[in-house]
Amino acid sequence: MTQSNSQAPNSGWWLKALGVAVLCLVSGVLGGALTRNFGTSSYSLSYADFISIMLTAVSLLMTVLAIFLAVFGVIGWNAIQGRVHQRTEEFLNEGFKEGRPLYQMLETRATEIIYEGIIPVVGAEDDEENKEDGEE
Repeated sequence: MTQSNSQAPNSGWWLKALGVAVLCLVSGVLGGALTRNFGTSSYSLSYADFISIMLTAVSLLMTVLAIFLAVFGVIGWNAIQGRVHQRTEEFLNEGFKEGRPLYQMLETRATEIIYEGIIPVVGAEDDEENKEDGEE
């Protein structure tokens, strides 16, 4: 009993998400415990240093956010482009089958282009007869 290839990549996404969440929780608890036990309890931080650290953190977060947005934008664009290409190809393949509206429209337009500017033979004879009747 094997799984199909289409289900294999998506089968354990929730397990991976749970693992990442547990890892984050454990690292937070461990980091907090180590800082409390081994860190200095009294330190001074000037206002200029504090602002410098905060602005650095904000710029770092903005950079990471921009990178994620760029990656998601490229992935999304490729997905949309692939779907549009697929749907267009399906539409054209189905539409140009014999008896379908696109096929009939193309056939009608091709016939119009072929006979454009050609005077029908039957119409030309009728015009000559009308001229002769009018002249008499």
